Amino acid sequence: MYRFPTLPPIADDANKYTRGALLILAGSYGYPGAAILCARASARSGAGYTLLGMPAEAAPFGKNQLQSIPVLAMGDGDFFDEQDLKKIEPLLGRYNAVVCGPGIGVQKSTHRFVEQLLESIPSPLLLDADALNCIDNKRMVKALQQRLAPTILTPHGGELLRLYQNVEVNTPKALAQVTGSVVVAKGPDTVICDSQTTIKVSNGTAALAKAGTGDVLAGVIGGLLAQGMVPFDAAVAGVYLHAEAGVKAEAKIGRRSVVAGDVTKFLVSAIKDLEK
Repeated sequence: MYRFPTLPPIADDANKYTRGALLILAGSYGYPGAAILCARASARSGAGYTLLGMPAEAAPFGKNQLQSIPVLAMGDGDFFDEQDLKKIEPLLGRYNAVVCGPGIGVQKSTHRFVEQLLESIPSPLLLDADALNCIDNKRMVKALQQRLAPTILTPHGGELLRLYQNVEVNTPKALAQVTGSVVVAKGPDTVICDSQTTIKVSNGTAALAKAGTGDVLAGVIGGLLAQGMVPFDAAVAGVYLHAEAGVKAEAKIGRRSVVAGDVTKFLVSAIKDLEK
């Protein structure tokens, strides 16, 4: 029987790197907020060092909003492109995990960027949002299947249906088996599965049905992954904490008025409760 995971302990002599480093590749000129939400959630989840890579035209928004999280301006345009990988590659040895997708857009350049990530990133990789929408042809599916490092996919309902069509499956379990990934099928009841185990998390609230909350979830799971949790446990714990933060935000603010940034703030209380 599956046992709910415990969060990684923090040693008394820890430093920001031993607590886990996460690289986030997110945002575009039109959607900088998705990247900012994801980065803040990573830091709140306990990752010791979070670096946010953003396209050059979007990076000033991130730098203006994130005082304690460094922002790396990449390329010279509104969206990621394959040339950006040259800037990332020297950094990869420093990061325990990578998150890609929130707000990156679905352009020709981002398709190629995501494909090259799948082919070259040796670290555990979480794909969310537009990165999932870029997996839309057999070449991309093959690149996903051939990854040697762990992969987590975090689709909402619409993204999940597109993945089903492109991978030629019809359940989260089958998607996990065919791609070799951990799948987090987001919804009122979120289903987390790998090739062997399926867990349903049902402690959330409709207050989470707001734009940006998925970006927060990606940051939480990514932060836990960077801290050394195995991918399945990081996904389960991340989904649970995200849902609990939503419940706490609703109790304080009201179901109608909760926004994604509130969920990040209430992560603090949700984590404290879990650690008790």
